[in-house]
Amino acid sequence: MSRKVKSRWKGHLHAAASGAGHALHRAIRKYRPENFDFVIIEECYSLFELLYQERRYIRELNTNFCMGGHGYNLTNGGESIEGYRFNVEQKRKIALSRRGKPSPKSSTFFLEMWKNDEYRKKLESPRPSIEELSQLLNSTWSEISTKFNVSVVTVKKWFKIYGLSKIQTKAKTHRSWSQREDNVLIHNFTLGKTCNEIGVILNRSMTSILKRLQALKTKGLINVVNELKPNVNPKHKPWSPEEDGIIIIMVSNGRLLEEIAKILKRSICSVANRAGRIGAY
Repeated sequence: MSRKVKSRWKGHLHAAASGAGHALHRAIRKYRPENFDFVIIEECYSLFELLYQERRYIRELNTNFCMGGHGYNLTNGGESIEGYRFNVEQKRKIALSRRGKPSPKSSTFFLEMWKNDEYRKKLESPRPSIEELSQLLNSTWSEISTKFNVSVVTVKKWFKIYGLSKIQTKAKTHRSWSQREDNVLIHNFTLGKTCNEIGVILNRSMTSILKRLQALKTKGLINVVNELKPNVNPKHKPWSPEEDGIIIIMVSNGRLLEEIAKILKRSICSVANRAGRIGAY
């Protein structure tokens, strides 16, 4: 798969002649270029379609060399390194090059804080002893992570390294409903506001709002509880069996996602996701 078809094969030949160590380049040197056929198997009319078809062909033909396939692809395609397996030497070099440095994807805030000696010293501090962690068995994961200024994942790794086990203690986060909050909830509910909007007013989660509405309905304080769902996209249109059938037929006939999307009046991404869910390819 390539957007520069003419120069792609020349690049592989040049790399093979230069002694590149990739599987394809080693094969070209071993079997000679004249024993390879370079042909176009499909033309795509957008970058999205190109990357989608590349991943499909690699998956169906099982050509990922790193995953035990019988081809020369090193990844699962789609301009990503998914499916690529680094060897021990590559992992060691990457670790050495990144040691003591922040991740290149870190936020600007973290990069600025990394320049602070005191902040960096906290990050580079060694893990606590087993005696220190043993005294915190009755504390919550969140309390321990706050104490040592690390993430909860890091704290759990410490416990696993030392062979410690604890019953996870959950902090009490429940807040009782007051009469004033019930009045505000009922008033806004009768006005037709969504759970999200009511949650912002009362500073509560949407799940909490839904549970309280059910409780008020049981008490008889409200008559009907609408099927309010948090974060529902009003523009979302559910898929019909007819649309699923059109996708299956058109994909089996080799039609492009752009064509299917135009016929169904949906986005290309939506069609691609739906095709994967119903097993159209």
